[in-house]
Amino acid sequence: MNYKDEIERLEMELKQKRQVQQDLEKNCKHDWGKTKSDPEEYRDAVFSHFEPHGSDPEPIYDYVTKFKPRWSRTCKSCGKTEYTYEQAPTAYEPKFN
Repeated sequence: MNYKDEIERLEMELKQKRQVQQDLEKNCKHDWGKTKSDPEEYRDAVFSHFEPHGSDPEPIYDYVTKFKPRWSRTCKSCGKTEYTYEQAPTAYEPKFN
């Protein structure tokens, strides 16, 4: 068996396993674990300066890493993970000792 055949076999196996996982997630009643903060990392362009480029100056940007607030939860049964960027207001009750 050459590498090409091996790669095709592994791709087919991976496709089947993804289908099984998808079916598990679809039919699961979801026992969600605790919600945790899971910020999303992204790169943002920040203008630095103009460089001469013929008759028109070319803008030069620096890229910085930033984080967007995000939360996730994972099902204990099937392993499905959901993400959200929204927050719901939480009511606080007085605590008496």
